[in-house]
Amino acid sequence: VWMSKLRAAKLGASNFDAIVPPTSNRALTTNSAGHYSSSGTDVKVGIRFFKVESVNTAQASMRLKVWVRMSWKDERLGWSPASFGGLTKAYYRADQSIGSEASEIWLPDLQPYNALGSFVQTLEPSFATASSDGSIFWSRPGSLEILCKFSGLVAFPFDNLKCQFEIGGWALSGGQQGLQMLGSGYEFSSQEVTAGASYQEISIDKVNVSLETYTYPCCPSEPWPVILYTITMKRVWM
Repeated sequence: VWMSKLRAAKLGASNFDAIVPPTSNRALTTNSAGHYSSSGTDVKVGIRFFKVESVNTAQASMRLKVWVRMSWKDERLGWSPASFGGLTKAYYRADQSIGSEASEIWLPDLQPYNALGSFVQTLEPSFATASSDGSIFWSRPGSLEILCKFSGLVAFPFDNLKCQFEIGGWALSGGQQGLQMLGSGYEFSSQEVTAGASYQEISIDKVNVSLETYTYPCCPSEPWPVILYTITMKRVWM
């Protein structure tokens, strides 16, 4: 009952617009393009690697079973628990499809740059969880099919393959949406009995994650932050 009252109050507020990025206390980042704007919000991203589904060196692609997690602050959705029966969490429909009216709240504008499909196409839909302080957590299971520039093939079959992929904003630059790592930016599934390398030829050996910033000739004053993942894989039998 209290969650229904809270959702009605927040989604019906005159200052709430699901298209406009929320304003929050941002960690202003210094980079070669200067400072990010103090408007907008920062989004933390983390990937939980569940399993390597396939590696196709001939087609230079890799398919991973993952859980993609994002966290950010939307102070418009915060509330006082005492005013809503002690409620500390609420749930909202989240849908990234452009033109869709299913999403009730603002969602990050993030895409894998060198993937065969966008997050909309490869991740399952899921509710976003809001906490009373305005923190939002959004986790979705699905797959990432990455176009790789493999290194390590020269040592086949004793190779340690490396593949990189980038996640960044498509329409929103760093002025409206900053990027940070959620924790270390990644973790491996270990609690689930179906996770891991059983019945696989290749498994993930290690992951390196870094924050990068790009600029483009069209808009040199706009920084475009990305998270760069470097995946190193090994043969399971090695």
